[in-house]
Amino acid sequence: MRPRDVLAGILVVAAVVAVGVVGAAIAGDEAYSDKAWDEGEEGEKDEYIDYPGVDPTKSGGIPPLIKKAKQSKKTVVTWPGFQMVHGGGSRVFVQMLKGTNVSVVDPPVRVAKHPFKIEGPHIVYRFSKKIVLIKNNLNPLITRSFDTPVNTVKVTRKKKQVYMILYLRQDVEPVREELVSTEDGYHFYFVEFPSGDYLPEKKKKAKSKGQGKSIIE
Repeated sequence: MRPRDVLAGILVVAAVVAVGVVGAAIAGDEAYSDKAWDEGEEGEKDEYIDYPGVDPTKSGGIPPLIKKAKQSKKTVVTWPGFQMVHGGGSRVFVQMLKGTNVSVVDPPVRVAKHPFKIEGPHIVYRFSKKIVLIKNNLNPLITRSFDTPVNTVKVTRKKKQVYMILYLRQDVEPVREELVSTEDGYHFYFVEFPSGDYLPEKKKKAKSKGQGKSIIE
């Protein structure tokens, strides 16, 4: 598959996923009490890029942070996201823009030793030190409504390092961990998981009750 096709697919699916993620975030989640999310000091002011929001009446609705991100000296994490994959699998991905003083965008690495206190199965990735975050990306991605082993995703900064924490329902190994570059200059790091039966029992029953019903009368 061409990189441009991969990007197009992500944009379409992520738009749908975002509705469920935002709704779950508003409803709240017991994982918010996790001590790993108590960041304390957020670090130096220039370690983040503020997200001013999109004005659909200006610049064709293009997010204004992109221009600022492209001018950054460090690589910018512009978008952490999630999507279901054709065939039943799922993936977590991170979109990045290379900084002006960065020669190569390095993929994050999995680390067993990290500065977080986490109970239950999880995977932690540490990014290169030449990384800046969009502040809006500090919000968690809540994926528990989908049939995926990933319950929640959190991109955060700790001790001047950027991490991505995957809180898992089950101790499942990814089937793909890969950095992909697109023709548009973006870099995506994919963490893909196999298809399976990950939803809690009560959600399976609710899902089965809704099957076979038409939304068009």
